[in-house]
Amino acid sequence: MGTGRFQMSSMRQRSVLIARSLIGMILGYAVFVFGTIIARMPFDPLSYSTSSSSTLAVAALVVPWAGVAGGIVTAAIVPSRPYLFIMPGCFLIALESSWLFITGRSDGPLWFEAGAAASLILGYVVGAALWIHLPRRRMQRR
Repeated sequence: MGTGRFQMSSMRQRSVLIARSLIGMILGYAVFVFGTIIARMPFDPLSYSTSSSSTLAVAALVVPWAGVAGGIVTAAIVPSRPYLFIMPGCFLIALESSWLFITGRSDGPLWFEAGAAASLILGYVVGAALWIHLPRRRMQRR
């Protein structure tokens, strides 16, 4: 009878872990997408061919913060191995950017589109890293 309780508890823990993992990935990506929409609003329409160099430069500094927010949310919900759980979001960024470029829906050259995608992916990783490392520093100071 004790073994049954242990198995049930273990199954419940596994279910909670799986649910947190899925919710963390989905919510983190949703925050990233929503953040990207909001971050791009002041620059709309943001385009390689029609936007000024200064607008593109400012957007390149602002928009990746959406990736940082997505990485933080994912890491906060899935604190155990968060880099593993931001990978699907990073893959979706690369997939979407590739699709937009291949189908001609983006107007920039390949280097520009690849750089934009890389900055978003890097933001995602930085967000997860911030969530992981900042609390440890606070704990070490005490």
